[in-house]
This record gives sequence, C-alpha cells and structure tokens, in this order.
Amino acid sequence: MNNKKSIYTTLAIIIVSTVLVIQSITLIYNYKQTQNTLKDNIIYNSNASLVQLKNTITQYIETYSINEYERALKNEMEHQDILAIVVENNNMSKMLGVASYVTGKIRDDNWNTVDYYLNLKNQQEKLDNAFYVKTASLTNESGSKVGNITIYSSDRFMKKELNKIVSSSIYSSLFLSIILILILFFAIYFFTLKPINNIIDFISKNTKDGIPNEELSASGSKELVVLSSSINTMIQTIKKSQNELKDLNENLNDKVKEKTQEQNLLLSLFDIGDSVLFKWNNDENWSVDYVSKSIKKLLGYEAEEFLEGKIAYASCVFQNDLETVLKEVKENSKKGVSYFQHKPYRLIDKEGNIKWVLDYTVIIKDEKGNITHYIGYLLDISEQKEKDKLLFEQSKMASMGEMIGNIAHQWRQPLSAISSTASGMKVSNYLNLLSNEEIEEQLDTIVRKTEYLSDTINTFRNFIKYDKETKNIILEKLIQESIHIIAASLNDYYIKLIEQIDYDKKTSMMMVPSELPQVLINIINNAKDALINKDIQDKWIKLKLEKQSDKVIITIEDNAKGIPEDIIDHIFEPYFTTKHQSQGTGLGLHMSQKIVVDSLKGKIYVNNTQNGAKFTIELPIS
Repeated sequence: MNNKKSIYTTLAIIIVSTVLVIQSITLIYNYKQTQNTLKDNIIYNSNASLVQLKNTITQYIETYSINEYERALKNEMEHQDILAIVVENNNMSKMLGVASYVTGKIRDDNWNTVDYYLNLKNQQEKLDNAFYVKTASLTNESGSKVGNITIYSSDRFMKKELNKIVSSSIYSSLFLSIILILILFFAIYFFTLKPINNIIDFISKNTKDGIPNEELSASGSKELVVLSSSINTMIQTIKKSQNELKDLNENLNDKVKEKTQEQNLLLSLFDIGDSVLFKWNNDENWSVDYVSKSIKKLLGYEAEEFLEGKIAYASCVFQNDLETVLKEVKENSKKGVSYFQHKPYRLIDKEGNIKWVLDYTVIIKDEKGNITHYIGYLLDISEQKEKDKLLFEQSKMASMGEMIGNIAHQWRQPLSAISSTASGMKVSNYLNLLSNEEIEEQLDTIVRKTEYLSDTINTFRNFIKYDKETKNIILEKLIQESIHIIAASLNDYYIKLIEQIDYDKKTSMMMVPSELPQVLINIINNAKDALINKDIQDKWIKLKLEKQSDKVIITIEDNAKGIPEDIIDHIFEPYFTTKHQSQGTGLGLHMSQKIVVDSLKGKIYVNNTQNGAKFTIELPIS
C-alpha cells in the first residue's frame, strides 16, 4: 500500500498532463496555420513577380536592352524571399552564335544580390535546394518564343519568422498553463479533495474492529452529502452485521463440534467395516494422511505403519498392475474430473497373498485448482473374482459342448468321403476293376482327408486348452482359424459368412491366443441361432476387420432383424439369456465382455442396424 500514489499526486499529474497536452495541440495547430500562410505568401509573391517580369523582360530582349532588364531583375530582388531570377535570352544566343545565353541575379552566402553565372557549382546547389521554383516562357507579340524566365524562392525568412513565433508561443503557453494548472488544482482541492480528505480522516478514526466511533456529518456539495449519508448507513449496517456475525460464530462453533463428532463417527464405521478409506497427499512419495483401521483386515498391516511411512501403499500393489494404476491416476488428474474408478487391480498382503480390490478415487483440489489430496475407497472383491473364475470355467464347459457339435460338422464330410472311397475300392477290387494307379489315387484321397481331420483336431485342441500365457499373435490368422472352427456348422444351415478381411495383412498383437476366438465364436453362434429361429430367406453373417492408427475394430453383423430394444441393454449380464434353459446358460456374452474389457483392455458393445444386430469389438494395438 505504501507504493500507491496519493490522490493529490495523481490529480496533479492528470491536470498538468491535460493542460500541457491541450497547450501543445494548440501550439502545433497555430504553428501549422502560420506556416501554411507564410508558404502561400511566398508562392503568391513569386508568381506575382514572375507575371510582372515576364512582360517587362520580353520588351528588353526584343530591343537587346540587356542592361535594362538586368536593372529590372535587381529591383525585383529587393523581395527578401527571392533566392534567384534566371533569364535565358534566345535573341542574344542567336546574335552571338552560342548555344545558350543565360543571365540573372542570385543571393550569395550573406544574402546579397550578385550576378548569376551559368554552371557555377555552388550556385546550382542553392537552386536545387530552393523552396519554390516557377518558370515562364517569354514570347513576343507575334507569338515567337524569345526566352525563358525562372524565379527561385527561399524559405529562409519564413523559418526565422516561425522560430520567433514558436519562441513567443512557448513562453505564453507556459505562462498560461501554469495559471490554468493552479486554478484547476485549487478549485478541485477546495470543492472536492478537501471534503473527501475530511471523510478519510473521519473513517481512519475507528475502533479496534475497524468501525468509526461516530456518524459522519453531512456537508459540502450535493454529491458529498449523499456520500456521507451512504457511509453512515454503511456504518450502521456493519455494526448490525457484526453483532449478527458474533451470534452466528457462536452457533457455528457448536455446529462444527457437532459435525466433527458426526465425521468421527462415520470414519469409525470404516474402522470396523470391510471397506478401507485412504487419504494420500499429492507429493512425490504419496504420503498417507489417513487410513482406516480396516486396512489390517485387508492387508494385515496396522494403520500406523502407513501413517508413519513404514509401509508405502505402492509397495503393496501387485507389480504388474502398478503401472496401470499410476497411469489411471495421471490421466484422470489431467482430465479435471472430481472422481474416477480404477479397473480392478491386485494387492499383496503381509502374508504374500493376492487380494483383488475395486478402487474409487476422489480428487481434492485447493482454491487455485491444484490437486492436494487423493481419497481412495477400497473394496475387497477377491471372492467375486473367484466367482468370475468359476463363471469362466462354466462358460468354457458350455463352449466345449458346442465344440463337440462343431467337430461333428467338420468331420461329417471328410469321414463320408473316406467311407465312400474305401467302399468304392472294395467293390472295384472285388470286380477286378482297380489298377495300381487308381489304387494309389484313392489312397491319396484317404490320406488327404485324414490330414484334414488331424488339422481340425489340432485347431479345436488349441481353442479349448487352458493356456493363460500372453503371446504375440497375428490377428488375421487368429480370426481365420476361428472361422474355420464354425464354418461347417454355418454351411449346414445355409448361412452365408461374408468376410471383409484382408488376410494378406499382418497385424501383430499381444494376447492369450484362446480368448479372442472364444469371443468371436460366441457372438457368431448367437447370430446363427437367431437366424435359425427366425424365418429369414437369405441368411448371412458379416465379419469385418478395420485397422486404425491405435486400434483395430472387429464388427459382426447379421440379418436376423435385431435384438428387442427392451433387452438389448441386458444381454451382457450374467445368466441373462433369450433361449430356452436347455439351449443356453446366459454366460457366453457375459464372459465375452469380461474377456474383451478385462483381459484384452478393449471395448465391446452392440446396436441394431436396419438388417439386424451388430456387435463391435475395439482392441488397442499397443
């Protein structure tokens, strides 16, 4: 506050600046007006002299009276603004036989009139710098040109005159400015500043609470009287508000105590419950401000071990999940959300056991928007994870039942071909119609069909084996193998499979090889069942693979007229099925969603098109 200028200083600066600016503008305007007037006079006088000399000099040139027009030129040079008068005499140049005969008068450095000499360097420099130049042709009565006359004018005396005017104007303006400044300052001081200063002095005399002791007397101009009345009203309001505030503070303190007791009671519920409440500082070490005592039930550690920094929460997070947990915190902090939910992750308790938790995190910010704390609400979902595992196994068993049916479809045609070939060979051999070449050809057919059966067995074995190891796979090849498993079953029901996949491309991804095929086969099987149960003439299922910069999109669409709108939002729920109990368990789409979201870190959703249902699977390439 000490660096602020007083109102007197500010007012003085404003008045002085305003007066000086106005006087400066006035001075510049007068200067320009005088300058233009003087310029116009110089031009007017030069033109007048030129007209007068034009008539006189022409007569003298005609009569070869050089001395006469030299005298006329000298007389005209009495005008102080004329720098030079130059005459070009054509008659004399003809008589003397020279190219040009030029005479005239010019000023020397002391401004005296001297004779003009052609091509004299210092004279030409003066003429080049002339302020105004005017030339006229000299013609006789018959209209013949006898020469030229040029008048050069100077602004030398105009500049002197302007300098005098500027000097006198500055002095007069300065004197006038001082008078105006003093008049304005004292007028404003006595009629405005002094009454305001009295109000300031009155306000500064106050109690320890900053409230004036007495009311302000209303005096001065109309506006100041209104101001004084407003201040008195404000003082009365402040005193009233102060009394009310004291009463409010007393009530508030009671309520704060009551709220604190309620808060402690709520926190005690976490101490005895199964859920855990954490409060971390947003610092480098994520130091713990608060943790409920229920942490011992979850991890086996005492709450004090976290509060004293003996145990860091990050050290309890399963190593493979820690990077994901920190990434989710960082990304959601940047988004500016107030809270978010972590994907389920694992913790290691004091005994080394794995615990699955669901973590809801609230972001606390200060008044400037900086993050100060994170509050985490942890739920132990280990039992739920075990149930999910059982669901997966149950779904797997259901899928194996479907696989047996698919194997039957895949084997029917090759086994029929082997049987037909063997029977034909037996009959032909009985009739002695087989040649050695035919025997070899028929046996080759049986070998090819047997190899096909063997390849089919390998494909199904890879699908149903329980292998959770993540491997680098070629996505297009994996989809092709999945289609191979179910293609025969679709053909039996005259369902056309439309593949919009470029199998020449090689999209490399890390995943458990058996998981994505299970999702694709589940969805295609559901589409097949829907097409069979509905009266569709040309049945088809369209499988499309689209690759973008950071993800791949797989869509599976059918023309079975879609899923009813009242159940479409429930189809991923466990045990939800539209089939008869003998036909479905309601786990296929639920497990497909869990595989895509939890294991493949992607998205799966469904919508109805004009043809039927369309499932979309988005998988991140990274």
